[in-house]
Amino acid sequence: MTADWIRRHYDVPARRGGRIAYTGDPTKGRQLGTIVAFPDSHLRIRLDGQRHLITTHPTWKIEYLPKAEWTLTPDNLEQIADALDELGVFTKAHWAPAPPRTIRPGWSISVTIDGLTIRPHGERIWVRFGETIRLDQLGRYTVHPAAPTATEA
Repeated sequence: MTADWIRRHYDVPARRGGRIAYTGDPTKGRQLGTIVAFPDSHLRIRLDGQRHLITTHPTWKIEYLPKAEWTLTPDNLEQIADALDELGVFTKAHWAPAPPRTIRPGWSISVTIDGLTIRPHGERIWVRFGETIRLDQLGRYTVHPAAPTATEA
């Protein structure tokens, strides 16, 4: 069966890379995971932090997670980094380019954090303060510029 067949037949938003919450193991509670394949009329999912895949029915103990969205500010940088870390995304603070002064020829220093670097699926994305990080149902991360202020418009 295909993903399209599963979506139509069971009326679920199942997509490869889609995020889910799985509650089929009562000893572990609610576990987050990602849909990776569609064998027969089932889902093959990889639970976060685990190597092996599990196979489950598209409507049994599965919650299809909506996309997530965060707007980065200096005040919430740590909270967003922690949330992305829970989703298995490497993050680190991004330092602003150094001012023209140097401490040694060819060397420069920077003392200001101006955003966050995230590394989903091996790619590197720089998110500036005011920009919005979006996680879609397919598990893709995109960055959207800040809305212009009234003085900029």
